[in-house]
Amino acid sequence: MASGLDPFWRPDVVHAHDWHAGLAPAYLAARGRPAKSVFTVHNLAYQGMFYAHHMNDIQLPWSFFNIHGLEFNGQISFLKAGLYYADHITAVSPTYAREITEPQFAYGMEGLLQQRHREGRLSGVLNGVDEKIWSPETDLLLASRYTRDTLEDKAENKRQLQIAMGLKVDDKVPLFAVVSRLTSQKGLDLVLEALPGLLEQGGQLALLGAGDPVLQEGFLAAAAEYPGQVGVQIGYHEAFSHRIMGGADVILVPSRF
Repeated sequence: MASGLDPFWRPDVVHAHDWHAGLAPAYLAARGRPAKSVFTVHNLAYQGMFYAHHMNDIQLPWSFFNIHGLEFNGQISFLKAGLYYADHITAVSPTYAREITEPQFAYGMEGLLQQRHREGRLSGVLNGVDEKIWSPETDLLLASRYTRDTLEDKAENKRQLQIAMGLKVDDKVPLFAVVSRLTSQKGLDLVLEALPGLLEQGGQLALLGAGDPVLQEGFLAAAAEYPGQVGVQIGYHEAFSHRIMGGADVILVPSRF
């Protein structure tokens, strides 16, 4: 589209996310940059590495396969393609934007990212939510809507969540919740490690997510070991995530970056 496939419309900016879309800025560069590009990094650890002979398959010039291009450790890196050819790079927070210029977080990409930082082409944009969608005052997916002035109306949401997750119904018990991809990047291994202590103090956990099979099995095992205290649903359901957010006492976001 950016190259003029549609004669009536073309984008001014192409926004690509992570290694899966990392070739998009490279394709634009190969076609004379008909549109600007922004590349957002969520997790620098996933680099999209492929053997060099796939240059023929992705139909980019072989001149792109060098250190000043998409080559990384003798292979094609879709992630590096996005980082190198994008007009601007964003990370999911200002902190992460700083961290990925350091060797311990950059997975070998620190030189390129330090250069982009010096050029003013790397910045962090903090993730957020749309308050029109997630406000408990107007959210039609909740059993009971409430505001900061009517927090007593939240109790029904907590009760319904406890029932749905197979937890003991008790308004006085602190209910912790996680809605997340289950990966070590998101810190879910830390939650699993700390869970026995949380439960010993009388807490409950409601978890909705999917990802690393080891973490999935770990949380399912915890639910079996602590019936009435731990409820787990593997997968992601938009409507149910609203019910979790609207009913829990504490939302856990233990992400490492």
